[in-house]
Amino acid sequence: MKKFIFFLLIVFFTNTSYSQIQFDPISWQQALGKAREENKMIFVDVYTTWCSYCKQMDAHIFPIKEVGDYHNEHFINLKIDAERGDGLVIRNSYRLLGFPTFLYLDSQGNVVRKVAGYQSKEQLLYNSMAALSQFTRPAADTLVKQ
Repeated sequence: MKKFIFFLLIVFFTNTSYSQIQFDPISWQQALGKAREENKMIFVDVYTTWCSYCKQMDAHIFPIKEVGDYHNEHFINLKIDAERGDGLVIRNSYRLLGFPTFLYLDSQGNVVRKVAGYQSKEQLLYNSMAALSQFTRPAADTLVKQ
């Protein structure tokens, strides 16, 4: 019996993945307010419970420290089920057809970048950096000509 319990503990701890990204357990409206307060973009992982690529992102990409460190520093992070609550509104408002879909939004909820499908670590970080550079780049009309 002790060997069986030991075996179960090993299986549990080796198969449990956890996200390095700190997904905030807040509502959509709270995320918009927090993004405005902190002058940050919002990163939204829109998923479904039946999506195999969503599960692969949870198991293989989100647990990577480099991914978590980057997203936690630069974004308000949300994980939203497309088939429940705020997820239904987001799915329809942003016309999401496939999952996972990653939304990079400004603090007003405007899309800066939208990416669908499984992303490798490199792809996810590239898209996150590209979205952030678009967000922080000054608008053309605010540039001063010298």
